[in-house]
Amino acid sequence: MDKPSAGSTFKRPAGAFAAALIDQCGLRGYRHGGAAISEKHCGFVVNLGGATCADVLALCDEVRAIVKEKTGYDLEKRDSGRKGITERGITMDLLIVSGLSGAGKSVAMNALEDIGFFCIDNIPAGLLPSIMAFSKAGDNQLKRVALSMDVRGCRSKEEIEQGLEQLDQQGISYEILFLDAPDDVLMRRYSETRRRHPISIAEGISTREAFAKERQILQPLKERANYTINTALLSTAQNKERVCDLFLKNGGAKSAMRLNILSFGFKFGIPPEADLVLDVRCLPNPFYVPELKHKTGLDQEVVDFVMGHPEAQELLHRYENFLDYAPASLCQRRAKASFPSRWAVRAANTAPLPLLGRSRNFAKKKGYQPSTQHRDSAR
Repeated sequence: MDKPSAGSTFKRPAGAFAAALIDQCGLRGYRHGGAAISEKHCGFVVNLGGATCADVLALCDEVRAIVKEKTGYDLEKRDSGRKGITERGITMDLLIVSGLSGAGKSVAMNALEDIGFFCIDNIPAGLLPSIMAFSKAGDNQLKRVALSMDVRGCRSKEEIEQGLEQLDQQGISYEILFLDAPDDVLMRRYSETRRRHPISIAEGISTREAFAKERQILQPLKERANYTINTALLSTAQNKERVCDLFLKNGGAKSAMRLNILSFGFKFGIPPEADLVLDVRCLPNPFYVPELKHKTGLDQEVVDFVMGHPEAQELLHRYENFLDYAPASLCQRRAKASFPSRWAVRAANTAPLPLLGRSRNFAKKKGYQPSTQHRDSAR
């Protein structure tokens, strides 16, 4: 679609196709206000500029009335959103991910997996109904499913159209994410990785010819796409961030990144997975205060003692500034999905849990979803 689209608007009626009925009634390009039936695919409503929700709803009602009068078919609007209903009544999000080879589908699927999607790669179009039945049945019920479809499993345009029509017939709502890039960019990426295009391997044609054929095969998915990302000028991290911004319920890439904060004792060894170790042995030690000796950093008395010293407040402020910069500016540029931060302490019962707790709250305010652990608190 070359214009903003509301997606596939009407359900397929029994024994006919919604788009064909609309075209048969001469409604291709029919408009109400800023909303119109697409000139390219009559099953889609597009925004010609300034369309309101009222325009779209009014257009749909008018189209339904005309089709009903001329053909006898009563078109039904699709439900909004990408929800499917499982056998137990649990809503399920279904996302179909497709695009040109080398455009970044693997990055997108990895990002979706990081934010909670159950991802299945390289799905043949003919298996779509079977996969959906598996996803919704019995103990296999899944809430968020992402299916990757491309030319490795779909050898013709007709296969894809038939698979999507089968989903429509079953009343399964879905959305499509399509990743694209100019041929020159894709050719350069293939040249850099020294890999061969799947169609080149199967048919013995040049890479440029393979891209031309791939575009033809994937045309139904591109036309129906609810989201299209052109990755020509995007880095791997930017591609991931774009996907997270679209599909993460609670925000963008910050929420997708796992920020792990852990306290530990030096004498028990430094955690090998740590990206950052913060040494707080310079702070006053409550272990040497008799009434605090047998308490831990989880007790309020220890919190008050540690945070009552100006040096603890200053150290916390400087660590917060560093945490504000490092995960967002460094790890997200590298498309990292986690950032383990470890707080080094001198003894388990004097762990700097007050600082750890304050840092966790600070990270939440910045949009992260941090987890905390106290590895040696029971030793």
